[in-house]
Order: sequence, then C-alpha cells, then structure tokens
Amino acid sequence: MPQPAAPAAPAHRAEGADPRLVEISLALGIALAVAVAIAADLENTGAARPGAYLFAIGFGALMLVRRRAPRVVLILTIVAIFTYYVFDFPPIGIALPAVAALYSAAEAGHPRSALVGGAVLTGVAAVARIDEGLPAAYVVSYEFLTNVALVAAAIALGVSVRSRRETRQHQARLRMLSVAEQQRAAEHRIIAERMRIARDLHDLVGHSMSVIAVHGNVAAEAIGVDDAAAMRAVEQIRQITGRTMRELRATVKVLRTPALEETSRGAVGLSGVPRLAHSIASSRELVSHSQ
Repeated sequence: MPQPAAPAAPAHRAEGADPRLVEISLALGIALAVAVAIAADLENTGAARPGAYLFAIGFGALMLVRRRAPRVVLILTIVAIFTYYVFDFPPIGIALPAVAALYSAAEAGHPRSALVGGAVLTGVAAVARIDEGLPAAYVVSYEFLTNVALVAAAIALGVSVRSRRETRQHQARLRMLSVAEQQRAAEHRIIAERMRIARDLHDLVGHSMSVIAVHGNVAAEAIGVDDAAAMRAVEQIRQITGRTMRELRATVKVLRTPALEETSRGAVGLSGVPRLAHSIASSRELVSHSQ
C-alpha cells in the first residue's frame, strides 16, 4: 500500500523565506546597528576606535551560525559584550547586540539558556552601572527595567515562533495521517467491491455454462428433427456466450487496474464498480430468463 511521504519541514527553516538570506540580512542588520551606535557615541567618550567596529562586525558574523549552534552563539555574544566594555569603547547597551542571540536560542528550543543569558546580561549591566556612580534607583527603574523588557520580548518572540511552527507541523502530520487513513479506507472499499464482483462473476459464469450446456443438448437433439428449434438453441448459446465474454473482459479490466493508477490509465476504477456490478446482475437475470 503506498505510504504518503511528505516529511515535515526542518525546524530551523524560516517560514516563506530562504534561511541563508534571513541570516545574512540579520547579520548585516546587527553589524550596522551596532556600528551606528558606536559612531553616535551618545556619551561623548571619544572612544570610537577601529577596534570597536571590529566588535560590530563580530556581533553580525555570529548571526551567520545562530541556527546551527544557538547556545554557543549566545555565550559568545555575552562574552563579546563584556569584553567590549572592558576596552572602554562607546556604550552600545546590552540588548542591541544580544537580542538576536537571545531570540535564536529561544526559537531553537533553548528558552532556559536564553533566560539565564538574559539574567546574566541584565544583572551584570545593572551592577556595572551602579559601580560607575549612577544612582541605584535610576538604574533599577530605568535601564534595568528597559533591558529586562527587551530581553523578555526577544525570548518571548522566539518561544512564540517555535510554538507556532510546532503547531503547523503537528497539523501537517494530522493531515498526512488523515489522508493515509482515507487511502486505506478507499482501498478496503475497492477490495470489498472486487470480492463481491468475483462472487457475482462466479455465479454468472457458472449459471451461463449450465444454460449453454442445456441449450447445447437441445440443439444436438433437434438437429435433423426440428431445425428451427436447433437454430433457436444455437442463437441462445451465441447471445449468452457473447454477453458473458463482454462482462468477463470488463471485469478483468477493473480487477487489473491499480487503485491509485485508474485515473491515469483511463481504466474503469472504483467509480465504475457499481455500474459493473449492476451489469453482471443484469446479465445473470438475462441468462435466467433464457432458460
């Protein structure tokens, strides 16, 4: 029995887009956004050196492998952010370079890793800002909450995308199972109809042979004695034989046609079974009347 072979799409495929194109676009977007933040130097540190832009390129490059190793990319991103600030480069925040890595980890099925990474980032950032002399109330009520909101949004978006993808895959599997069940039911109906045809055909052929034998005996006895009766018997034999042969050919055509190829070959398939069964029944009635 043919089995449907429609494998589910890989979990890492982006819906409606080429994954490679998505990764390249995301890499360019992250690199450009970080580079713009470095160039803006909102706190006027004057530390926008070439090394800072290398970090921007590195943050973008990590996005090219985010699907193959999302947790590794998340760890490297966090380490790169801390390293970036060790060199006293212009501030770029923590959410901007890390949001894509957090999203990727959550989307790949690692929400706990993303939560831990986000907690480390926001916690260390808050402590560092307080150590710089900023009021704790300001850091907690503004920067910390902002960073937490961005991290939570990235993780929630990743979990949501993964959940929707799994739902679509589950629905696709259910559709495949439904189609397979319908195919099995159709094949069972075909088999049942063919068995019924075989029984009817057996009855028809057996009955036809009996009638032919009777008319053959009548013709044999009537030859030279009652030629008209002999001709009528021979004509009955001819009609019964012709009708039986036609039904045999039609039945064999049906029984030889594969259920899944009946349309392409143009043969009588399941749709023709009721008509054929009715034809066989009619033939049997004709033979009965001819006795």
